[in-house]
Amino acid sequence: MFWRLSGQTGLFIFQAQRRRILMWILLPGDLMADYYSVITNRGKELEAEALAGGSRIVLTKFVVGDSNGKQLKPDPAQTQLVNETFRGDISGLAASPEQSSQLMATLVLPPEVGGFTVREVGLLTDAGELYAVANCPDIDKPAGGISVNMQFRLAVSDTSDITLNVSTGDGLFLRIDQDLKEIKVRGETAQKVARESIGAVASTSIGFNNGSGWYKIATVVMPQSTSTAVIKLYGGAGYNVGYFEQAAISELVLRAGNGSPVGITATLWRRSPAAANEVAWINTSGDTYDIYINISQHACWLIAQYDYTGNANVTLRSTPEYSATQPASSTNGKTYTLYNSLMPPPDSYPVGAPIAWPSDATPAGYVLMQGQTFDKSAYPLLAIAYPSGVIPDMRGWMIKGKPASGRAVLSQEQDGNKSH
Repeated sequence: MFWRLSGQTGLFIFQAQRRRILMWILLPGDLMADYYSVITNRGKELEAEALAGGSRIVLTKFVVGDSNGKQLKPDPAQTQLVNETFRGDISGLAASPEQSSQLMATLVLPPEVGGFTVREVGLLTDAGELYAVANCPDIDKPAGGISVNMQFRLAVSDTSDITLNVSTGDGLFLRIDQDLKEIKVRGETAQKVARESIGAVASTSIGFNNGSGWYKIATVVMPQSTSTAVIKLYGGAGYNVGYFEQAAISELVLRAGNGSPVGITATLWRRSPAAANEVAWINTSGDTYDIYINISQHACWLIAQYDYTGNANVTLRSTPEYSATQPASSTNGKTYTLYNSLMPPPDSYPVGAPIAWPSDATPAGYVLMQGQTFDKSAYPLLAIAYPSGVIPDMRGWMIKGKPASGRAVLSQEQDGNKSH
């Protein structure tokens, strides 16, 4: 709710909370002249006394009321509300960051009180005197399940003369007086600050054309002096049910240097076989770069999350430009593979390979080859090597290469000695 006092304009906002779901109401600007706050005559006397004698005004309580069912203008001559319905402790009091002579008081109507409509609000001193009063649009406060948080703003002569005694109690869930639409129109910087304040990361979806090749997924602005940007892609090439490696993760880290030489570095971290394969960039002008990735066939819809330092910017392409070959003027980045069970290091033994081991102690993850059976559904990679579900018994035997003809893989050959 907008209010106006002594030519200054501010906001009176409130919030309801039910089961951790926050519901906000922000009233339109055409109500500016109808709802406002004033310092009472007694409040002005207290201010004068504080200025003259160096004392302080101590605010401790707030009151709300229903004005006997009708809207009334706040009157400086008031010493109490028209019809008080609830009294509680002020949860917070601070000077406005926009106007140093404006106080912001945080008021909480706890879940257990209610069954009334709020139309008037007041602030009380530690002596119980009405210091300020305001009117507001109807705020229905049901009993049980909902807490209502209100912010009372008031212009005063000097905020340093006013203090607050805070009682511990109801937790406060308060945000600044801007909804998501307001933040959006303020631009990318405001959106980034808002996301960071609630721990969120920007995300979007990217549609590929199923073709294997290079895609321009983003344009970034990366000033020198170590700006950084990150882009994480979820999903990969392929569309086969049961091929878990296609639920891929690819992570791009982009970083500018110190200007000597001028440019950026781009690193791709691959987490599965169906992730992006390579990264490259083109410096289009100044600190602006187009970012490309190479990905295999059947990459359709991927989800992208991104973030960047305050001196950088990232613009994701929902429909990236496609090229079957790498753009001629692009610079290659570096690709690192994070090995895991889906992508073992290339120099490791494949599952089922017999390994000579000079010890009686079997290392973790390995078994002796002694003719035992195994569950092929539990060990599908081992079943590829041994389709019978039986590990050969190699005790007392040696491995022999398959001859050009006459023998089958995994067959057992007896000794060739003949009796005479």
